[in-house]
Amino acid sequence: MAVTVTNTRRFLRLPAVMEKTGLSRASIYRLGALGRFPKRVKISENTAAWDEQEIDAFLNERVAATRDDLESSGRTGT
Repeated sequence: MAVTVTNTRRFLRLPAVMEKTGLSRASIYRLGALGRFPKRVKISENTAAWDEQEIDAFLNERVAATRDDLESSGRTGT
């Protein structure tokens, strides 16, 4: 019997993005304006959200960059 796996794309509204990232509303929009945060996706005429996979990638990049900075300076994150 074959198993079908579906990749469902989830979209997060602003409160969920703030909760997941720990960033304030102002920081999210400021970083977005600078091109340093994932872009919003218009999901209806009056509704925008963020792709959860893009938010996860953003967080993973921040973790990797922080660890790289600590390693290059000879410090550890613990």
